[in-house]
Amino acid sequence: KLLIESVSYYDTAKENFYHGLILGLCAMLSDCYYITSNRESGTGRYDIQLSPKNVRNPGILIELKAETGCTEEQLEALSRTALQQISDRKYNAEMKAKQITTIYKYGVAFSGKSVKISSETDEMLRTCSRLVVMRDRKVVGELVGEDLTQNKIMSTIAGGETE
Repeated sequence: KLLIESVSYYDTAKENFYHGLILGLCAMLSDCYYITSNRESGTGRYDIQLSPKNVRNPGILIELKAETGCTEEQLEALSRTALQQISDRKYNAEMKAKQITTIYKYGVAFSGKSVKISSETDEMLRTCSRLVVMRDRKVVGELVGEDLTQNKIMSTIAGGETE
């Protein structure tokens, strides 16, 4: 909605524009996270990292990609490429060294005013029919069928237990 309503198509040509946009939006989380950009971790440089000030909270890694003239399918593939890059280049190394055990990874692809976000949750939804969520070595939820949605998964992971 933000891209559609407030940005000119001519503003959106390069990844740097989107990087600044997302980094600016993340700045609102600075009381809970240390927000860093383009720093080395693992075998490369992540785009944006939100490292929690309290290690019991999840860390967040965001890798961005931008290309012009993408179809929906190309944008989807580009977001998955960005997501895979986080794992391939071990961008989570810095947070793991700080004992941050839960790290959410997002691959974000832009083309003009279009955006696609991929996460490991998306991959789970594509490949499984049942999901058991554990916290502190205890089962806190089991999601099957219609309950197997990204919102339910994230709610269960964050502490909202399911029946």
